[in-house]
Amino acid sequence: MSTDASFFLRRGNFLIPLIAALILQLSHGTAFSKDSSSDQAGKKCLYVSSFHETDNWSSAIENSIRARLHGHCQLHRMYMDTKRNVSPDAIFEITNQIIAKIEQWSPDVVITSDDSAAKHLIAQHYRNDKTPFVFSGVNWSVEEYGFPYENVTGIVEVAPIKTLLKEATTISGNGRRAVFLGADTTTEKRNFKRLQLMAETYNIQLEPLYFASFSQWKKALQKANDYDFAVLGINAAIKDWNSAEARKEALAVSRKPTFTTEISMMPYSTFGFTKLPSEQGEWAATVAIKILNGTSPQEIPIASNKKWEFWVNEEILDRLPAQPARNLLRKAKRFQPDNT
Repeated sequence: MSTDASFFLRRGNFLIPLIAALILQLSHGTAFSKDSSSDQAGKKCLYVSSFHETDNWSSAIENSIRARLHGHCQLHRMYMDTKRNVSPDAIFEITNQIIAKIEQWSPDVVITSDDSAAKHLIAQHYRNDKTPFVFSGVNWSVEEYGFPYENVTGIVEVAPIKTLLKEATTISGNGRRAVFLGADTTTEKRNFKRLQLMAETYNIQLEPLYFASFSQWKKALQKANDYDFAVLGINAAIKDWNSAEARKEALAVSRKPTFTTEISMMPYSTFGFTKLPSEQGEWAATVAIKILNGTSPQEIPIASNKKWEFWVNEEILDRLPAQPARNLLRKAKRFQPDNT
């Protein structure tokens, strides 16, 4: 073999892998752009919901997470279902299943929604761990869990209760006696305490009525007519809930204005000052992408939601003796059953 031929063979052995690498790079986009979603095609994201797949609030958070993460990572989802399966044994079992998935699959980031995942998964098992976590939907405060950790950041869920109470007082004719209707759960009792503290600043006497069944909810709704106004908590823990019957009941018995911060309760409430679950999901997914790009959770401060919407259910409002000012109604979105 000639010297010249030997030279070109050696050069060919060097150039072939270089050309192949350049072709691969061009087919997948530039390797130097931190914002390129294709760079992250091999990344893995795990989403853990505290509730079940068909829960309206969790579904809305999940939908916004999935849309935002599209093209950035492979997304796997798991559901703790702790609204319906509340026993310690059930929670222990599903938590262990999720831990096993994390250890086996090694996700690059884990996103969680609501308090059960924060409490039973992150706080108990992944404090300052190597796995990055982004929480969402944690109610009011993270003090109970000691967040942030080195590997944990997230967004706190705060209801617009100050605005709700101010408007409720006005709409009810300067009403100062109110009642909170909530499911007999730890979360709803926590929500009541927050609401009660804010009510005290407006000289409103707020009492709780807790329910554990659909029949108890109907009785509580009728009892609410003894007050100036009522605040409706969530119904998700009530296994025998009947949406169609609940709507008929609200139309039949409501004689005082009712208010809620949950869009899922608008079929049964007169007014709503509701949070946007999409805000939680979009924020969490955006932060997850930053972590996939190399940002440490420690560098991302914990946030809280900023957006809310004002709703009116005219079907119920038309049956009440008192009517709010027209300028207030002009600001409201009209509720229809398909809004939920």
